[in-house]
Amino acid sequence: MHLKTLFHTIIFGFLPLILLFGCGPESEPLGKGVLSISETSLYLEHRADTRTLTLRNTGSGPLTWEIKSSAPYLLASPFSGTLKPGQQVNAQIQTLAEAVPQNPDEFLRLLVIQDGEQVTPIFTLINPQSDRQRRIDAQLTHALYDSTRHRIIASTKQPELLLINPTTGSIQRLALPVSASASPSAQTMSGWPSPPQTATASMT
Repeated sequence: MHLKTLFHTIIFGFLPLILLFGCGPESEPLGKGVLSISETSLYLEHRADTRTLTLRNTGSGPLTWEIKSSAPYLLASPFSGTLKPGQQVNAQIQTLAEAVPQNPDEFLRLLVIQDGEQVTPIFTLINPQSDRQRRIDAQLTHALYDSTRHRIIASTKQPELLLINPTTGSIQRLALPVSASASPSAQTMSGWPSPPQTATASMT
């Protein structure tokens, strides 16, 4: 083979390999998805009630999520999916009426929303009787679940502290007298009457 012909064969033979590995933009690293949930607790007031959870990806990367239930009669639709950055989805949480136990009182169940290694619990209180109304007649300001004693601790605008048994529905009410005042005008800041004091606040 002529030397010039051999040279052309080598050059053109390797040209596709040079184009394949030497061209094209560098891939950008993917960001991280961040899950934002509209509710931290749910109250289903009867056997066939439905509530909505809004899940949103506030991060800069894709996010894969899944809702798991501690009871076969507590369902989510959709129960899993993937969200792009800025995207959101409304998940319908409902009870399967014919499968809900015939308990006379309210009971607590749990939803778990999993995003990779992150797990978010959603406490779900269920009232299986359709003719019963919510027994808490006060407006709540804060609430949390005490797992060690299996109770819900809530505060109201009265102000009161409520100790709620989610199984029996019993409520223990504790008054929280709060007073605050400022000197020199001695006008109360909280709206509750209190004797004139100097910039003090007390809670008993």
